[in-house]
Amino acid sequence: MEDDLQPTEAMIEAGIKHLWEQLPGAMDSLYQEIDDDDERNALLSDTVTFIWQAMKQAQHE
Repeated sequence: MEDDLQPTEAMIEAGIKHLWEQLPGAMDSLYQEIDDDDERNALLSDTVTFIWQAMKQAQHE
């Protein structure tokens, strides 16, 4: 089941794009607070993955 809880790279990218569309002010703040691109991208990827995993786990319950 662990493989089922890991989103694909395309899913992560789509999730980040959706965050930009839905929360542009928050995303602008993130870019102002975190200067390092790698750190910011890792945070966004981790955030989308965490949300995905929570949704998939809830779906199985």
